[in-house]
Amino acid sequence: MMASRSWGRGGLMAACLVLISFAWPGDAEFVEALDFRAERAPERTVVHALRVEAPPTIDGELDEAWWEQAVVSEGFLVGGQPTAVRTSLCVAFDDQNLYLGAVCGMSQPESLKHDVPTEVRDGNVWGDDCIDLKLSADGGTTGLQFLINANGARADLRDGDGRWDPEWICAATLGDDAYVIELAIPLREIGVAELQPGMSLLFTCGRNDRSPRQLSTAFGEAYGDVMKAAELVLGTPDQRAALASALAITRDAQLAVYLDRDQYPSFQQLGTGRVRITSPSSGPELQGAPTIEIALLRDGREVEVHTVTSVESPVLDFDFRVADIEPGACEVEARLRDEGGVFASARQDFVIEQATAPRSGRIPLTVTPAPADLDAWPVTVGVPLPWGALYSEEHVRLLDDAEHPLAAGGLRAAGRRRAADLHARVWAGGDARPGGRAVALRADGRRDHGQRRPAQAGGASDGALRHRPGLAGRGWRWRARGRRKGPHLGRCPRALPDRRGGGAVPGLA
Repeated sequence: MMASRSWGRGGLMAACLVLISFAWPGDAEFVEALDFRAERAPERTVVHALRVEAPPTIDGELDEAWWEQAVVSEGFLVGGQPTAVRTSLCVAFDDQNLYLGAVCGMSQPESLKHDVPTEVRDGNVWGDDCIDLKLSADGGTTGLQFLINANGARADLRDGDGRWDPEWICAATLGDDAYVIELAIPLREIGVAELQPGMSLLFTCGRNDRSPRQLSTAFGEAYGDVMKAAELVLGTPDQRAALASALAITRDAQLAVYLDRDQYPSFQQLGTGRVRITSPSSGPELQGAPTIEIALLRDGREVEVHTVTSVESPVLDFDFRVADIEPGACEVEARLRDEGGVFASARQDFVIEQATAPRSGRIPLTVTPAPADLDAWPVTVGVPLPWGALYSEEHVRLLDDAEHPLAAGGLRAAGRRRAADLHARVWAGGDARPGGRAVALRADGRRDHGQRRPAQAGGASDGALRHRPGLAGRGWRWRARGRRKGPHLGRCPRALPDRRGGGAVPGLA
């Protein structure tokens, strides 16, 4: 990369780096770019419950013919391996209830532990051999647990709270080589107000086998962890696919809004935010099409609002204009609305701090001409600037001492726009000489930015750029060091010489 102007041998040559102030238009909308993103769902085992027309008799027998078609697991696993005794699991449903049947084989029937009697509810069922079922209809926010032992004694908990007593029934029978469990849970008790064909529940089923002491699960999932549970579909694969493509949102949905930082300097042009919709697959239906509103608030009052009329996915990323907002405390509020009004909202506060960095100025640079024994040599200048003083390479000019513009290759703003890197050549006469090692200083607040320059023929200083001549075959090295201020804002780094000497490049004050 070469400059268009030649500098001859002799005295020191002067140049000036000029930073030009700029402003963005003030009449733009608060919210700019919008991007809906489909988040990748966690990988889960997917099983489909069988829909039945007539409910079973809950007697612990599993004698309805359709139970054979409702099998979802024919062998529980522990550590990814089949257990020594077989456990099979069946799941079915209708418009009102979820039905579950389990056949638990026994290798040592005499060792079966079933101390809690049938009539005792919420006893120490966990201390017996038992089936341990966990469900969630809201994506894991609420965990519902149902335990049944070989006597048919039951216990139930919601988020670990045993005071929850839903209406459900179960029964068990004990045979010579297995015990059988059968149960029915009303869908309303697990948070499904209205059945939608193809809807899903988080579902994990474990077996607590006291002898030998072993905890196994139906699909090899982590025992009792509803967030790593399987997906139980109440419907067919086609119904599940149709429901997933329809972006099911109910009026029980919840909103969350996030910003890329909680403090912004006033010179920053754009901030980035994200709105996430979390909706259970069951709940009151929307009253018309949903819309998302993104509002800017100050002192609790709405300053501006942007409405997104077409909701394409549960995640919306957006950019908003920081530069047009007066410094001070603000809030972004996201609202989810239908024809019935706002049914979900969330807020995130942030602060815009008044920046003090100069937006324009001149930085004098003094450059040593090429030595007499070289046709040309590269000159590399790195000028650290306060964060925000430089936003784009388009706002930097290089002038000579006569105020004439100079073309320089490789001019770029580096490291969060904190430094201007300049690559040029100083001529000794004749054609350009190829080669030469020139790497720009990048003072961007990160450590270990030391770089070498070619050996200097003499030293120079004009109070702005100082350097120390190195020995033959050796150059000088810079190190940049900066500090962080707050969770997001950075402080302008300082350029420090290494122990071999050197100078500082103060840049703009």
